[in-house]
Amino acid sequence: MTMSWRGDEWTKPYLDSGIMMIANQNVLFLLMVTAPFGVFVALLGYIGIFAQSRKVLTFYNILLWPLFAMITSIGYICFRRSHVALYQKLKFSWINEFSRDDRLVIQNALNCCGYRSLSDYPSYDLHCFPRAPLPSCESKFLQYQQDLLSNTSSAAFTLLPIQLLVMLVALLCSNHIDNLFRTAYPITPKLYTQ
Repeated sequence: MTMSWRGDEWTKPYLDSGIMMIANQNVLFLLMVTAPFGVFVALLGYIGIFAQSRKVLTFYNILLWPLFAMITSIGYICFRRSHVALYQKLKFSWINEFSRDDRLVIQNALNCCGYRSLSDYPSYDLHCFPRAPLPSCESKFLQYQQDLLSNTSSAAFTLLPIQLLVMLVALLCSNHIDNLFRTAYPITPKLYTQ
């Protein structure tokens, strides 16, 4: 079984995933890198706990910091993007960055035509044509982006205190495994080996 690393395969079950893949590629990339990295770090922590290996727990504690930075960067990027001139950024992207196919995906997902009007950079197809009774995409696209970015940033910032607590507990508990920097095999006292 092979795993596809393309974003369109992973997000296809979601209703408006096409909009997210086109308008928020950097956030989607960070999410797709952070999630497997978080699972890997969690598995490393479980291995370190059950094996009682201080070496593994040391690497676990070190890898918690990049995970914290990744979660913080997702929250910061989404917060900054949603609160600093989102309207101008969306208009600039619609005109200069999105291809005809990108605009067509957004128009079909939001059931609209053109950015401000039917004649403002539309992608014509069977549903969107010069005299179509469809509204412009400006307000729907802006509302969708505001909701998506604010929900993503609030979810990321909600995870940060939990991540800090995990980091604190991991630091405190890793020191109680053993005083030696050793592997998982216990050292048998000389008294019992004779």
